[in-house]
Amino acid sequence: MEHNYFNEDSDQMPRDFGNEESTMYEEISNFEGFNKILLIEDNPGDARLVELLLAESDLLNCKITNKTTLAEGITALEENDFAAILLDLTLPDSRGFETLEQLLKRFPDDNVIVLTGLSDKNLGVNAVKAGAQDFLIKGAFDADLLAKSLRYSIERSSVLKRLEETQRLSRIGNWEYIPDTKEFSASNEVFKVFGLNVQESSSLVDDLKNTEPAFQIFDEIHAETLAEKTLKKDIKIQLSNGETRYIYIQCRINSTAESKLAINGIIQDITERKLAEQELVKSQERYQDVFNKSKDAIYICTLEGRLVDFNEATTVLFGLDREELEKLEDIHTLYEPVN
Repeated sequence: MEHNYFNEDSDQMPRDFGNEESTMYEEISNFEGFNKILLIEDNPGDARLVELLLAESDLLNCKITNKTTLAEGITALEENDFAAILLDLTLPDSRGFETLEQLLKRFPDDNVIVLTGLSDKNLGVNAVKAGAQDFLIKGAFDADLLAKSLRYSIERSSVLKRLEETQRLSRIGNWEYIPDTKEFSASNEVFKVFGLNVQESSSLVDDLKNTEPAFQIFDEIHAETLAEKTLKKDIKIQLSNGETRYIYIQCRINSTAESKLAINGIIQDITERKLAEQELVKSQERYQDVFNKSKDAIYICTLEGRLVDFNEATTVLFGLDREELEKLEDIHTLYEPVN
């Protein structure tokens, strides 16, 4: 079931057009300017209330698709992109926190706002911690609050996606670790550095170490950070598939909103840079080997004739030792014209 809403005072209010203009209007209406909202709610009364509140709000161009089961909602997400998902946690085929977990497991990057009953307020808070953008308590929000939540969550989601794309391009990720509970939350790029599937990754470090032993390096990182307060270093890791990677990490101690001790850090895959540096060193070593062992005189000088570097054969050619050559102002003065 889909519903479209327009602000009556807006220039985007439908009017009577001729056939050509009507077709043009329809194409414009189908443009991505629409805020496509997926409402997963099985209670007809609650679903209708959300529709009415959105119609009253100042959130323009909303297109609501209502699905009554989690399975139907997942199918809709597989077929379409939505700016936001309003998710009821109590559905015919799924109940409680598991509803959110199943949805985020399939679509970890989607913008989800949880709808809860008044008695489920703590569940709503935990839902946000688990990855939801926001939560709304049924019967406790009006048109303005609904529009505000949707608007902010859509913008936050857009910013996060741009951040993820930036991190992907620069191979930088960020993470947070809570020592007391061993909870580990991280951006997608952190898991990719270790060759892990983001959707299958746990939030506990011990589980992650079982999946990829290289994750044990975080035990050392966290221990050093707790001791030193801050940490910056390059690290070489060996993945279980035999691949060697180099990472740069920077982290420090902070506290969460609940005043819990936390370690926040960033990680960057610097493998390509390190391999390039190693190749450069090898190239320089090969050059120096050829340069020094050559029986021909080889030297490098400035335009003015000041020597920058020279090999042993150069000292033999000019009959001067290294110290004498280094003191020369102009190597060209050693040349005599041929008659």
